[in-house]
Order: sequence, then structure tokens, then C-alpha cells
Amino acid sequence: MDGGKNTHDRVPLIAVLAANSISTAGTSLTLIGVPWFVLETTGSAGKAGLVAFCATLPIVVSALIGGPGQQLGTLPP
Repeated sequence: MDGGKNTHDRVPLIAVLAANSISTAGTSLTLIGVPWFVLETTGSAGKAGLVAFCATLPIVVSALIGGPGQQLGTLPP
């Protein structure tokens, strides 16, 4: 076996997985933190709910459009 060659080949994969994990964590914290901030600053649960809906809507829409597109082969992976 080639001592360190396999580890060196995996560095780009590890970097992409780390970046994806950080991005997912940031998205999750944003989906929780922004409505919470609105609730704390305004005291209105309705406004916090509206902000949560507006923050979640692009994620849901892109999943609805992108998911079936990848399954049918119309969008690149």
C-alpha cells in the first residue's frame, strides 16, 4: 500500500464535507435565531412566526423544485 497517498487524496472530500457541515449548522442557527430575535425585540409571536415562515419558504421551495428535478435527471447533481 502507498503510505500517505490515500489520505492526501481525501483532503478535498474532507474539506467539502466540513464546509457543508458548517453551512448546515449556520442555516439551522439562522432558522432558530432570527425568529427568536424578532420575538424578543417585538414581543409579537405573530411577527416571529411570519419571519420563520419567510426564512423557511426558500428552503422548502428549492427542495420541492430541486428534488424531483434530480430524480428525473433534468437537473445536474
